[in-house]
Amino acid sequence: MQIPLIGSVIGKSIDYFKERGIAKTAEKQAKIRYASQVADNNFQLKIAYIKGLIEKTQRADNADIDYDLQAQINKKFTIADEILVTVFIVIFIAGFIPGMADYIMAGWQAHSQAPPFFHITMTIIVVSTFGGIRILKLILTSVTGGASSLFNAAKKIKSKPQLPDLNSISDPFNIKLPKDLL
Repeated sequence: MQIPLIGSVIGKSIDYFKERGIAKTAEKQAKIRYASQVADNNFQLKIAYIKGLIEKTQRADNADIDYDLQAQINKKFTIADEILVTVFIVIFIAGFIPGMADYIMAGWQAHSQAPPFFHITMTIIVVSTFGGIRILKLILTSVTGGASSLFNAAKKIKSKPQLPDLNSISDPFNIKLPKDLL
């Protein structure tokens, strides 16, 4: 009578441990599937973020190109570009005329004391006449450390602009792309 009871207990114990092993295996597989899905979702999120950055940059570049094209079209109807070119050529040539170099240097000294908004305004006048808004944006970004508007740029400009250290720029989302995607 005890043998069937022992056999039954052993059989139940074996069944319990088998079911427990199956449950643990299923739990581990579920954790692996979940981790894989999370990793895939994170990867898809990073891809979507990068695509968004690309589209944003393309829209900004297209807007800059449209602006520059419009500036070129507008040149047909004004003489502002000829006047500006003449002014720059006269300043350049005047440096070679005996006695004029001192006056030119005094002028540059006076301009160096001008407030930042004056320099920004002069740059805008040149850019709006000749085009080159993308160059203006690059200059303002490097001078101001990324100011988003001309008002903020005027507040941030110090005595001498310094270009940012490209090695110090970090990705806010810590995106690491696989090398085969680069």
